Amino acid sequence: MSPLFPKPIPHGLQSVALRRGILGAHRKHVERTLLFIGASLSLVIFGLSPQPHFSATGPLSKDQVLYLLNNCVSSKVVARIVRQRKIDFQLTAEVESDLRQAGATDELLSALREVAPKWGKIWVTTAPDARVYLDDDLKGQANAQGALVIENVSPGAHKLRASLTGERQPEQQVMVSPGQATATEVRVGVLASGGLAGDPGGGKGELSGAIARTHDELVALAHKVDRDYFDIDLRRKNERQEVGKVTVELEGTDTERSVFSVNIDFDGKRHEHKHRAVNTPVYFYVQGASSALELVVTTLGKDSISGFLITPRGFFSPAIPQRVRVGGGEASARLIFRSQPDYPQQAKIARVQGMVKLQAIIDKDGTIQQLNLMSGHPLLVKAAMDAVWRWRYKPMLIGTHQVEVITEIDVSFALPL
Repeated sequence: MSPLFPKPIPHGLQSVALRRGILGAHRKHVERTLLFIGASLSLVIFGLSPQPHFSATGPLSKDQVLYLLNNCVSSKVVARIVRQRKIDFQLTAEVESDLRQAGATDELLSALREVAPKWGKIWVTTAPDARVYLDDDLKGQANAQGALVIENVSPGAHKLRASLTGERQPEQQVMVSPGQATATEVRVGVLASGGLAGDPGGGKGELSGAIARTHDELVALAHKVDRDYFDIDLRRKNERQEVGKVTVELEGTDTERSVFSVNIDFDGKRHEHKHRAVNTPVYFYVQGASSALELVVTTLGKDSISGFLITPRGFFSPAIPQRVRVGGGEASARLIFRSQPDYPQQAKIARVQGMVKLQAIIDKDGTIQQLNLMSGHPLLVKAAMDAVWRWRYKPMLIGTHQVEVITEIDVSFALPL
């Protein structure tokens, strides 16, 4: 018996292992395997504590998962354990490499991704080259455009401040949600006397900010930081979208790793951006712009992305149309309230079902302004229109301007089986 586990394996664990056919290999190897399977399961059942330290409850650390793999516990068993116990670390590329070297299978890595804690991110906009502190820890220095992304932030309330002089500045509280990005502006300016803006005495800085977690809040933030926000919505591979002098083309996505690849065309050249993370700005410079432009992808799907192209205020100076045409899929993605139609009784009796296709004009505030029938059975049309009149959409923006939308809407009627 290995001295690592002074207690014998409970008979019940051996029986489980036998039923799963583990004893098909050499007996000595099987006994060793059973020892480690019994030990790993005993971490949950009996609270045994081999090195590194294991508690009877709570999430597993990276070292604990590696320990199990390095001591002949199969990936299948480890996957079952982590699904029960969860983990307290992020599955970064470096960690994944370490786990694969220890024998982790795709099944185990998939289980680890499922149970990994959902950290958040903070996009900070502040003075160029300002040092940014989160909970009094220096997280980095803003770039020449005054931007910094703080990764892997635990959910909850945090204190954020920025400094150009090294002196301690007032703090603001930032709430971070699991798996989401929070945008915040941290202002700090220097006066000619060496003091900081908002403080005639020159000893303390002014730190004020606005946090954006939704589309509308991001637009409001754009007004404060003198930037224009343009919606980006690409629904399939190789689809292109033009915004002013810039064209964005989706090359592909990897939903497991939450990364995407795009090509951005401007100034007569193509610029490739591979394997970029969601909610992390892609910076690029366009001739004539006073500062960098940013592409921020906030939502990622299979071969689809949506987010914002952020530019200096008025850089594109587009001629804002009063009305734009969008596809039905894009319009559906902007729905914020949808009422289901009542199935007409006459249509039920006549066993009528099918699709009613409508052309809709959506007002700037997201309400339905006009509906026109394109096709559909007469018994179903009124019910479809009555329902759609109550629908509400997220306003469509070009830059920071709301515009009307013309689109097509399909309303489906299906009789119960």
